[in-house]
Amino acid sequence: MPSFQITGKQIKFALGIFFFLVGVTTGTIIGSGIPVLIVAIPIIWFNRDYLLPLLLLIPIVEGALTTNTLVTTTKDAGVTQSSMAESIAIALLTPIIIFDLIQKAKKKVPYKLTLLFIWLAVIVAIGYLVLLMHPQVPQIATPAWVRVTLKLIKILFFWLLLKWSINYLQEGFLRSINLLKILAPFILLIVATYIIVNPGVGRFDMSVFGMAHHGIMGGNLSTLLPFSFILFFDRKKNFIMKVFAFLAIVGTLYVVMQIGSKNGFLCFFIMVAACAYLTLWNRSTDLKTAMVILGIIGTGVALYLLQDSATIQRALFQEEQGGISGLSTGRTDFWYSGIEAVMHQPLLGFGGDETASVYAVTLYAPEVEGHIMHNTILEFLVEYGLVGTIFYILFIWAVFYRGYQNFKYAIRTNQLILAVPSLAYFVSQFAGLFTSRVWDSTLWYNSILIFAISILWETGKVKFFKVRQLPPHALQEPRLTTINT
Repeated sequence: MPSFQITGKQIKFALGIFFFLVGVTTGTIIGSGIPVLIVAIPIIWFNRDYLLPLLLLIPIVEGALTTNTLVTTTKDAGVTQSSMAESIAIALLTPIIIFDLIQKAKKKVPYKLTLLFIWLAVIVAIGYLVLLMHPQVPQIATPAWVRVTLKLIKILFFWLLLKWSINYLQEGFLRSINLLKILAPFILLIVATYIIVNPGVGRFDMSVFGMAHHGIMGGNLSTLLPFSFILFFDRKKNFIMKVFAFLAIVGTLYVVMQIGSKNGFLCFFIMVAACAYLTLWNRSTDLKTAMVILGIIGTGVALYLLQDSATIQRALFQEEQGGISGLSTGRTDFWYSGIEAVMHQPLLGFGGDETASVYAVTLYAPEVEGHIMHNTILEFLVEYGLVGTIFYILFIWAVFYRGYQNFKYAIRTNQLILAVPSLAYFVSQFAGLFTSRVWDSTLWYNSILIFAISILWETGKVKFFKVRQLPPHALQEPRLTTINT
C-alpha cells in the first residue's frame, strides 16, 4: 500500500486556509469583515502570501469598500457605509508593508505610474478646494475634509502596496494569486449558503447585504468567478475540487438572481463569457461546442427555475411601472441631471465629494429624490470637472492597456491565473456604467495587481511553469519569444 506523508508545511498551509475560511464564514453571518481580520492579520505576520487575498476578499464579506461616507440619497445623509474592516486592515498592514520595504525595496515603481498616483492625489485635493467654493452643497455628519483625507491616505496606501508587491513578493506573487484560486470557490459557496439559509437577505426590497449595496455586491461576486473557472478546467486538479468550483459558479448565479441586481446579472454573464474564452480558447473544437451547448441549456434551465427570483421580478415590475426610467431604476433621470451639472460647471465641477452628486440631482432633477449618479465617469465629471476627469481617464486607460497586455501574456504562457485581475477590473468598470464605483476597492486593488503583474513580467521576475505552443492565428508580440521557461 502506498504511504502518504504529510509535511509540516502542508499542515500549516491547510490550517491557514481553514482558519481564513472560518473568519470569512463568521464575518458573512454577522455582516462584518472584522472576524476575517482577527484571523488573517496573525497569519500574515508569518506568511505574507495572505496579504493580497485579504484585501481582495474583504469586499465579498463586508460589501462595497469605500474610503468615505457613502451617500446614496438625501434620505441616507449621515449614514456611513464605510468599511471599518478595510480601514483597520490598512492601519495594521501599512507598518508591515513599510517594514518589508525597509528590508527590500530596490525595485522602483515606474516613473509614469508614480506620476499617475500623484496626479490623482492632486485632483482629490483640488476637488476639496472646489467644494469649499460651493457652500450650497449640503454637508453631512462626517465632514468632507475627513473623507478627502481618507481618500488621500488610500491613494498613498495603493502606491505603497504596488511597491511592496514588486519588491517583496516577486517570485511569491504566483503563490499569493494561487491562494485566491483555492479560497475563491469556498468564499462564493459560503455567501451562497448564507443566502439560501436566509432567503430574505439580499432581496430587492432590501438595499444591503451586510454593508454592500446589492448592485455592487453582484459585481464583486463576479470578480471571483474566474478563479472557479480556472480551477474547474484545470487538468491537474482532482475531481472534488472541480465539484466545489462548479458549485461555486452555480451558487454565484443563484445569489445574483436573489439580490435583485440587474447590473449584477449582466456582470455575471459577461464574466462567464470572458472566463469561457480564457479557459477554452486552446481546447478542442468538440469541447468548445459541448461547453457552449451545455451553457445555453444550463442558462435556460436556470432562468426557468429562477423565474420568480428577485432580479427577474424586479426588472418586470419596474418596466411595468415606469418604462425606460423605471427599468433603469431612475438612472436616466440621474444621468440627465449629471449632464446638466457638467454643462453649468464644466471645468472643475461642484467639488470632490459624493454630496456634490446628490446635490446636482436635487438641483437639476427636482422631481426625483437626490441620488448619486450611478455612473462612475459621470459622477467624476460632476465632482471634479473636465480637468479632473481627463487625468482619471488617463489612469483608467493605463490600467486597461496593461491589463490587456497581461491578458495576452497570461494566455500565451499558460499562466491563466495572472489574467484574472484584468477580467475583474474590466467587469468592475462595466458595472461602473450603471453604478458609482469611483472609490470601490475591488477596482483599485485589481488595478494594483495589474500594474504589479505588468512590471514583474517586463522585468522577468515572474517564473512561468511552461510556455504553450502558439497557434498561427495568435496575437503577435515579438518580445514574448525571448521568455525563458
